[in-house]
Amino acid sequence: MLKKFTVSLLLSLCCQFVLQAEVQKVTIKWTAMACKELCVQGLAKQFYLIKGVSNVQIDQGAGQAILTWKPDQIFTFAPINTAMSMIGLAINNIQIKVRGTVRHDDRTVTLVSIGDGTLFQLIGPVMPSPSQYVIQYNTGSRTLPPHLREELLEGEAGSQVAMIEGPLLMPERSPPLQLVIERLQFSKPQEE
Repeated sequence: MLKKFTVSLLLSLCCQFVLQAEVQKVTIKWTAMACKELCVQGLAKQFYLIKGVSNVQIDQGAGQAILTWKPDQIFTFAPINTAMSMIGLAINNIQIKVRGTVRHDDRTVTLVSIGDGTLFQLIGPVMPSPSQYVIQYNTGSRTLPPHLREELLEGEAGSQVAMIEGPLLMPERSPPLQLVIERLQFSKPQEE
């Protein structure tokens, strides 16, 4: 147990990828049967030790935790992963909700978070074809559909603020932090 703790601590200190973003909510899912009542209590305690977490809601039956992130607080994946590892759980899925402005170049569309300028590379969901095998973790199979890319570029042209929700694709391999767009909503920027 001490060896596992030491390894986790060293990994979290040495391999942290700091991601600054206006992340509003982080949803983490794991195998529900792997965490009973005492495990849930320990997990909540570990999550509250993370600097950016302001509130924790855990649904034991669903195997899910919703972390409310402090505004303009640095977001890092490593402490979340470490908290889960300390309890003995593996992350099955991690989703975020983030606000920012859209920028693009010839190849990529990115979300620049409000407040700290973190770049999220925006990617599309897997679009399977009936006659073709799709590799889940290949970014080549996650290009933005033309209609979604067009909507993002229109939002950029109108200087609108985007609210995007979706899973992070392989966050342990960031940067770049890749956000799969599941929900997209634009609003006018607030006057300051």
